[in-house]
Amino acid sequence: MITVDADCRVVDFNPAAEHLFAYETEAVRGREIGDIIVPPTLREAHRAGVERYRRTGIAHVLGRRVELEAMRSDGSIIPIELQIHAIDGVEGVRYAAYVRDLTQARRTAREIAEQREKLHQAEKLSAMGSLLASLAHELNNPLAIVVAQATLIDEMPEDRRNPGRIAKVRSAAERCGRIVRTFLSMVRQQKPSRAQVSIETVVAKAMEIGAYGARSAGITVIPRHGPDVPDVEADEDQITQVLINLVLNAQQAFPPDDRERCIWIETRRADDGVHIVVADNGPGVPPDLRPRIFEAFFTTKPAGAGTGIGLAVCRNIVEAHGGRIEVGERPGGGALFRIVLPVGASSPKTEAGEAITAGRPLSILVVDDEADVGGTLAEILDRDGHRVTLAVGPAAALDLVGHEHFDMVFCDLHMPGGGGTALHAELTLRAPDLARRFVFVTGDMVAGPARIARALADAAPPVVAKPFGRDDVRAAIATVFAEAAE
Repeated sequence: MITVDADCRVVDFNPAAEHLFAYETEAVRGREIGDIIVPPTLREAHRAGVERYRRTGIAHVLGRRVELEAMRSDGSIIPIELQIHAIDGVEGVRYAAYVRDLTQARRTAREIAEQREKLHQAEKLSAMGSLLASLAHELNNPLAIVVAQATLIDEMPEDRRNPGRIAKVRSAAERCGRIVRTFLSMVRQQKPSRAQVSIETVVAKAMEIGAYGARSAGITVIPRHGPDVPDVEADEDQITQVLINLVLNAQQAFPPDDRERCIWIETRRADDGVHIVVADNGPGVPPDLRPRIFEAFFTTKPAGAGTGIGLAVCRNIVEAHGGRIEVGERPGGGALFRIVLPVGASSPKTEAGEAITAGRPLSILVVDDEADVGGTLAEILDRDGHRVTLAVGPAAALDLVGHEHFDMVFCDLHMPGGGGTALHAELTLRAPDLARRFVFVTGDMVAGPARIARALADAAPPVVAKPFGRDDVRAAIATVFAEAAE
């Protein structure tokens, strides 16, 4: 506790205050409190507040509990909780400030948040481990189409059925890309990011990853989408994780018998938000267990068959989105999990890259140590009317930059000679304007973004993930020039 007079001069530091701020009371008595414990960056605001209170009698802090920063005698800054009360006495008005050091509380909160994130990550990895065999099969199916149809096109180049085969190759390849992107976005550890999300799209992603394992176990997964279901503001990867966990739980709960097995995923709009219902015709959750089903480390599975944190993670994710998750009984028998999410704010949608494609052709440098990959990107850019130069590796790119003008760069991240981050650093010195119009291209969406963030602390170039399509490339160009215009 610190006591000051009407002029904010120290009257007393109690022993706890002496210990916290490392001052003896006699050393600070009579000094203005703002010069002692208020950090230099906050002193002007402190003095303005004191002057406003003297002039108007309006106090923004008096009688309230606030959190702010304070300074100790050695100049170190600590977080504190502060509450000030006015005390009328024979010597006039004095003010008692009750101060609590929040350093340990903040440290504990950070540790709890880190542990919670580790639990989330452990559950994701556990779910992904269960899905790996299914993922391999799910990728091999479209890859089989790609290889077979490409072989037929190669062997019969004049066959009139080739346009249809090409469409099948593209569709199968895009499916492979979606599966890989969904899997990687689930595995990698990243901060949640909110955007307008189509629930129907989220369900499709979850089914593409999780439904094959269910089908292999003889379980039919049936999606049912209600009319006019609005978007929600959510982290798409996190909500996908929730649905995959619920599908996996339902799959693992079915007993090994001959009954017909079904899992339903239903979406619909309701008065209280968007509902996603995952139901099955399995044994269900007994009523006496339902109050505990979302507790961390509570599980009905045998030892070694589950972590006991999957449903706790689901609940934490849903509640962090301002929603709720409930468990009940499906009419006709079985478990029913209902997720309720608030409706997202509507926002106008624009086609990726539509503004930039209507503008002037650009001179673009493509850098990749694999000529086939770089050449494919160059062809996509060329189709949009841009002038494209391909450099095989960073050294060739730097040589070209020294002799030619380019409007922007698409560069592979992993290459010999330091890769894309080294090239960006060199361009920052030689051609800083070009370094600001830089796009990374990478197939490593697990460690790649973190590597870019470490190397380029003050810059955040767009990243195009492999495999990429024309819309991905156009969106990256639009982002670069939108940022340049700001």
